[in-house]
Amino acid sequence: MYKKYITKRGKKIGPYYYDSIRLKNGKIKTVYLGRTPPRSLQKQSIPSISSQKPVLEHHHQLYLLTLLVFVVIGFFFSVPIQEFPQEHESFLTKTSGGIRLTGFAVEELTQSLPTLSVTKNVDLVVSESSLYALRLPPDVALHSLSLTGTYSGDGKTSIYWNDKSNLIYSNVAEDKPLQGIQNALTGFFVSEEGTSFTVVDSKGKSWNPLLVLDPQTNTTTVTFTNAELTSLRFKDLQGTPLVYAESIIQKKDIPSDVTFEKVFALDTTALTFSEAEWRTTAQSPLLLLCRFWDATLEKCLGEWEKAKDLLPGEEYGTIITQGAFAWAEATPLITSSLLTGSVVTDTVDANITNETAIDSLEHSWNAFCTICKINLADIATLLIEVHKSTLHLSTLTAEVYSTTNASLNETDLSNALILTPLPLNTSRSSSLPPFKKSNFTNDDAVLTIIQRPLQIQDMNDDALERLTSPLAERGPNWLRVCESSRCTHDIYSRPIHMKDVDDKYKLVTDVVKVSKVDGDTFRVHWFDNEVNITLEGAQLLQTEVKTKGHGYEWIHHYNYTSPLDVPLIKVKANKEITEDGAGIIVDGVRIGFDDAEEQDFDVTPISIDTSTEAFLLQPETNKSIGETIEIDPTISLTTIAEDITTRNITNITSGTSTYDKTFGGTATFGIGIDGCTPDRFRRNRAYVDFDVSSLADNVIIEETNYSFGVRGLEDDNTAINITEMDGWGSNTGAEAAWTDAGGPIYVSMNLTPNTFYTFTLGASANARLQANLSSDQFTVGLRTGEVGSVTTCPTTETDRMAINASESTPSFITATYSLSPPEVTLNAPANNSAFTSVGAIVLNATIADRNDATIKEVVFYGTNGTAPSLTDILSINLGVTNGTQLTYNWTAPVIKNQTDTLLLFHFDNRSLFGENTTLVNDYSSNNYDGIAMGARFNWTITPFGGGYRFDGANDNITLGDQDAVIGFNKTYMFWVNVAATGGAANTRTIMAKYNSGASTGFVIEQGNDGIDVTGDSQTIIANTFFVASKNIHVAVTVNASGYTSIYRDGILHTTGSLASISANDNTVIFGEGTGTQDFNGFLDEFVIINRTLSAAEIMNSYRLPSGYYQWYANASDNSDSNTSLTHVFNLTIPTIPTITLNAPANNSAFTAVGAIVLNATVNDDNSTDLLNIELYGTNSSTITTEHLLYRAKRQSPGLTLAYNWTAPHILNQSNLLLLFHLDNNSAFGENSTQVYDFTGLDNIGTLAAIGAQIGHINETGGKIGGAYVSNGSGSITVNRINVGDKDKLIGLGNSKTYIAWVKPHVLQGLRAILSKYIEPPEPSTPEGFQIVQNGGSLVIYADGTARTISNFFTSMNVFVHMAVVVLANGTVDIYRDGNYFATTTISSITTNNEAFFVGRMSSVSTIQESPFNGTIDEVAIFNRSLTATEILNTYRLPGGTYFWRGNITDSEQNGNVSTMWMFTFNAAPTVSVGPTLTPAPANTTDQFTCAFTVHDDNGITGLSANISFYNNTRLAESYNISVTGDAASTRVATSTLQAHYENWTCGVTPFDGTTLGNQVNSSAVTVVNSPPTIPILLNPPNNNVTTVTTPFFNWSASTDPDNDMINYTLNITCLSTAGGSCPTGDDSQTINNINITNRTLTNDLDFFLDDGFRYNWTVRATDGSNASSFAVPFNLTLLVSIVLSNKATATIDFGTLSLGISSDTEEAFMEVPIVENLGNSLIVVNLSSNNFLFGTPTAPSSYFRFRVADPGGQAVVPFNTTESKTSNTNITVTNNTIALYDFNETAQANVHFAVTVPPDEPSGLKSARILMSAYYRGR
Repeated sequence: MYKKYITKRGKKIGPYYYDSIRLKNGKIKTVYLGRTPPRSLQKQSIPSISSQKPVLEHHHQLYLLTLLVFVVIGFFFSVPIQEFPQEHESFLTKTSGGIRLTGFAVEELTQSLPTLSVTKNVDLVVSESSLYALRLPPDVALHSLSLTGTYSGDGKTSIYWNDKSNLIYSNVAEDKPLQGIQNALTGFFVSEEGTSFTVVDSKGKSWNPLLVLDPQTNTTTVTFTNAELTSLRFKDLQGTPLVYAESIIQKKDIPSDVTFEKVFALDTTALTFSEAEWRTTAQSPLLLLCRFWDATLEKCLGEWEKAKDLLPGEEYGTIITQGAFAWAEATPLITSSLLTGSVVTDTVDANITNETAIDSLEHSWNAFCTICKINLADIATLLIEVHKSTLHLSTLTAEVYSTTNASLNETDLSNALILTPLPLNTSRSSSLPPFKKSNFTNDDAVLTIIQRPLQIQDMNDDALERLTSPLAERGPNWLRVCESSRCTHDIYSRPIHMKDVDDKYKLVTDVVKVSKVDGDTFRVHWFDNEVNITLEGAQLLQTEVKTKGHGYEWIHHYNYTSPLDVPLIKVKANKEITEDGAGIIVDGVRIGFDDAEEQDFDVTPISIDTSTEAFLLQPETNKSIGETIEIDPTISLTTIAEDITTRNITNITSGTSTYDKTFGGTATFGIGIDGCTPDRFRRNRAYVDFDVSSLADNVIIEETNYSFGVRGLEDDNTAINITEMDGWGSNTGAEAAWTDAGGPIYVSMNLTPNTFYTFTLGASANARLQANLSSDQFTVGLRTGEVGSVTTCPTTETDRMAINASESTPSFITATYSLSPPEVTLNAPANNSAFTSVGAIVLNATIADRNDATIKEVVFYGTNGTAPSLTDILSINLGVTNGTQLTYNWTAPVIKNQTDTLLLFHFDNRSLFGENTTLVNDYSSNNYDGIAMGARFNWTITPFGGGYRFDGANDNITLGDQDAVIGFNKTYMFWVNVAATGGAANTRTIMAKYNSGASTGFVIEQGNDGIDVTGDSQTIIANTFFVASKNIHVAVTVNASGYTSIYRDGILHTTGSLASISANDNTVIFGEGTGTQDFNGFLDEFVIINRTLSAAEIMNSYRLPSGYYQWYANASDNSDSNTSLTHVFNLTIPTIPTITLNAPANNSAFTAVGAIVLNATVNDDNSTDLLNIELYGTNSSTITTEHLLYRAKRQSPGLTLAYNWTAPHILNQSNLLLLFHLDNNSAFGENSTQVYDFTGLDNIGTLAAIGAQIGHINETGGKIGGAYVSNGSGSITVNRINVGDKDKLIGLGNSKTYIAWVKPHVLQGLRAILSKYIEPPEPSTPEGFQIVQNGGSLVIYADGTARTISNFFTSMNVFVHMAVVVLANGTVDIYRDGNYFATTTISSITTNNEAFFVGRMSSVSTIQESPFNGTIDEVAIFNRSLTATEILNTYRLPGGTYFWRGNITDSEQNGNVSTMWMFTFNAAPTVSVGPTLTPAPANTTDQFTCAFTVHDDNGITGLSANISFYNNTRLAESYNISVTGDAASTRVATSTLQAHYENWTCGVTPFDGTTLGNQVNSSAVTVVNSPPTIPILLNPPNNNVTTVTTPFFNWSASTDPDNDMINYTLNITCLSTAGGSCPTGDDSQTINNINITNRTLTNDLDFFLDDGFRYNWTVRATDGSNASSFAVPFNLTLLVSIVLSNKATATIDFGTLSLGISSDTEEAFMEVPIVENLGNSLIVVNLSSNNFLFGTPTAPSSYFRFRVADPGGQAVVPFNTTESKTSNTNITVTNNTIALYDFNETAQANVHFAVTVPPDEPSGLKSARILMSAYYRGR
């Protein structure tokens, strides 16, 4: 390709691009390419792979990829494709014949350079895929290449140039590239001869056109039947395929000033031809050309240029050349720049001069050249792939030329031209994008695992046996094997073990597993982690995995192919990973590429997601093609410490000695003399530090051995000296360590290379190790025979050896010693002690062991009465440090097996009883052993020995189908520790034998903080039962009738009844089952007893009962065990107190609240004991500790107590925002400084610290249970309950109800009850809400508003039930003792940042307020308005069935519970609302309705009511109807019962089927006069439109039920059609006392539809007392009417006038026009002339004028004299002049004229026509 320029008018224009092609006859033809180079020839640069992390956002990524494809392709089309000369043809023939492969030309030599053709017989048989390198000598370039040969077989044969992106031959047609084959570097082209010419689209789909070849002219015509193109014509056509595509262009790619009608593209790069053109029929006026078309993207990569103008419907054609072009027929939008642009010509200007530009391509491949100096970088490759076939290459012919113009020698060239095999897949892949696998597989890659933590094959048999012994105890750097009491203890110089998932130390190679998943993916296992490491982007040959110190090193060997074929290593983990520089972190373990960076590889991390990370590894320095390189990511197992113990100390002697201390690292280290130079050499010594902390300080060392391996020796006669060292080498300076290593010799011996040695160090080493046990440090030195000062280097380096360091077997010492059994000393309690309470019994024992730093196990045993057995385990302690004092607070007994025990699990994992991690022994006689799946033994959390941990995910213990353990008359007891109590509502199964489908069986579950007990389909719920991470004793009893009691820590918590517990086929399971989630927590001591235990028995299972107790401890080390003496103590606990219910008798019935007095008597055998008493009650048989009614503390036995139960608890329900019971109930976490919010919304209240507080919780002083009490003194900071900043508790967004029992101790001063209120200075105005006592008044504060409710508190020290309902609209209703008391209003409540307080106001206030002085109880805040009935039911007990019981505890926490009694309260129904009689007042035609609401406290559904209607006191009629409680009811009376002036009432008597309520009567209603009927409007009809401003109205006559005289009222209303009333001047009117049925207006209506107004009119009738309603109004609309009339003359004759003479109609007393307004509105009258009276002057002028005048005698002002023309005014022609303004209707006006004859007016008759017109100007 070359370029030319032309010169016009002295200006150089160009370049114009040409190319030369060779025809079949050998002639060269020049082809014009255009003004710009084809895309394939434009300068491009190959993008390099960035070391920065690429952006992975999808859009940008795709754009980037598109750009890359374009750039690369554009660069690769650098040499035009030529037809090959005959002499370069070669062929491949299938044995059966036919297929021919042409050679490929590199370039055309248009200049004479020395060339040479060399043919070599390669005789190469390829039966498996192979790679070959074609090597060229320096300064020689390839011009063409030919291959000949044959292939056999039915399989596939493919040949690639350099890589698989460049296919140059395939016997499988579908593998051939669609657009010809372009080599990435040189533009090679390959085509098959003899094949059919094909036309395909850009996706490879065939067009199947008609092809006609004219052999005489060698012209090929391609005719389409279904394409935009009609035909194509080629002359001298060679090659295939032709790519033809019709594309859909995206709008953004179309020039903005045209629209495309059709687009078609041709890619002829696979063809050669001498001439070509295409033809089609025009559809548009314009043809555009794209010179650089990308068929894949269907996009023009250059500019659309104007090619030619078209005539639609006419056939046309265009000459085409080789390349990829597109054409578009277009229609301009308005004015297209393309219409005037330059036209692309197909010919060359004759004035062009030849100016050839020759550029040197050299190595950059970014220039254009005529002669390109191609450098193949010394190597090109042929990739030959065969599958089920064999290829026989016969010859290789290369035509080459000298790039330096030197002569070529055929012999030398033949010898230098070599085709050599390469390792497969080393071909260049520069055309492939990075980060993807190349076209090869890694399935054959080799995985070699080299376990290097410990080279056990090098060790002696004794050490190897210990290392693999199942009896060995292990630590990070040590192991010990004991037989009886004699132990052999190996201590290594570095860690060799790590902990596995079972918390046991194992060899690193046993913990970390490496496996190969597929060809290039490897999996690493450690603990529960899995990490997949996948190598992509290069051929993987082998992977070695070996230990490297404390980690694993991976070495990947792979073929280096090109700078773009770099590895991409993807690391994917089974959990979230974090990127760490050039590596990742998974659970503290690092996978990094530090070694890769050390080998000059650039490591670029690429984040993919939280579980996948990728790393691009790219060499920073050039690598040779085909070179095998290594990349080694390293896994650092951080659970193993660094190897810091093996070091060299080197004395470098050069005149004066200097010393250096170096870390041995992973390589062997040397001792002796080396590095000799004339004036300098090294003397090397070493030391090895050993951490001997695993040896107990008190063991007696009997023997010390040192073991190590020797790798190499300079001289077999070299002796090693193992020396004593005084110091810890790592803590000593280099020179001091050197000197110390030269100390006394333990052993001296000649060594043999590659041998493992064990030396007995002798008595002095034993003594040194014994002495160093307390410091945990022992060091040995290593040196050769050199001693003293060595001043010169020996003549031969014979004193030198290499000893293994941490890469191979670490050196180790072996200590042998004997063990003695551990010693157990019982310290406390002293033998034969006596106790009267449980909490002080703390067992204390000291455990000592002469041999072990850690005692394996210590167990406390204890029981009541008899000597403890091996099942009476109190405490298990594992891994006890030597010398530790162990304690155990013994508070509860171990449950023993009895004759009625059904199941007994101790959960202690005792192998003595067959237990292990999966089998749980049943210590009852029934052998219901359990199988543990997932649940794990734990000995640190539960109260007795061990327990089992359930993690909430499929952990369970199962027993099988044992129906005997469920049913009535059973007791279930266990200790439980739950992991959590909050979160979403769910249940977690603790124990179950339940069929959920049939709802049969029994379940015990955790329900958040409560416990649920289910029998068949019934569930009893005990709320607020558990505390997270706290051991709680649970007991559930189900008696013979199903009555169920749930105990917490020995105290009855909740009761209820189960109707049935049915057997089923399900297994008994612990921890998993029916709950929505599995149990998460610990279980211990689970027992099921085949009877119902009493409350006393349950208490004695929760805490130790009185008795004679024995206990001892046993300690076991790794070799022996020892048992202490047995100690005893006496525990005397007073007898359990009792509580007896007296009244009301069980199953009593009440009809009134005040008579319900609970009465009980308490007793204790210890008459001096002080008792705590609690009464609980609720309207459910499920009683919990929340239902506290009454508490008395420190009461004497024999007391009879009474409690008048009048009010209910408020219990948690929807819409509750806050609920304080104020009982200091420890079961809910309450204490003296914390108040629990029973809504569960965590509005926890806090009080001041103990000692500072004045306001406090009085546990016995409440209306119900305890209460908050304050004396009102002191600071407000110690007199309050602080709930925190909770804005949701105030505000008007939703209605709210505030309820509390309030008992003031004084009736004076301002004292806040509830407050979230703050005053200036911050904020500037008061904000918030509070309820305050002010003396006897209640004050509501809302922002700056205070509303006082007087006389709310009338007495001191009396509880008042307060309810304040704040509606969202600001209305506030106040209730006192359940009844409505007052109403007030507020305007706003602003939230603030102050806390919500009970008992005080905010700390910033100008209100002189003191803390509340009194008692506050049962505080509740609802997020809605409660009804009057709901408020009443919070004040007094509503009807229903109630249950109650008592609890009692003594000073020793012995507790008891009474039986549960019940009573019913059935109050008579009441009329809660009404009755109301309506209408009030009534008339004789009305029908009475009686409305009312009945309420029944008992909630009875069968309610009824008797309704009576009375005329004065006489019963007129009565009805009985069914009603619904608390729902509005009505009853209507017979119509027309009533007469004038009677008084009527209705009465209602409710009845609930048992009790008749009191009758309640309505207020009296008087019967009044009846109004007349409503008139019917007649005229004007509705929607009437008229011009009459005084309309006539009429309507129908009304009738009166009482025959009274009737008058009418006519109402007329003026309205705007746009809405609203009429403006000023509104003539709306009401006319009363019309005694007939019509009326004509006397005053005009003034508002017209023209101005946007209308009228409504209506009528009503009245009889003097009552009036009917107005009739439905009719619409009336007025239109403007303009009628202009002339009453007088229509002609005015001025006679004959001389020049300059004037005349006036008024002065001449002439008759003039009289204009009259006969319309209905004010109008404007215009005047003009159709021509001017005179001919000489220009109109208007003073020669011809007019004026208007009032003729007088009119009833109205005729017009607006200010605006009208009452003085002479020039008359206009054609244009109007206003003559009369606001000309009144019925008015008249005179029109006068004045004329003056112009002085130059010619004589003759002068006349003019005067025109007057009128219009309505609007209001």
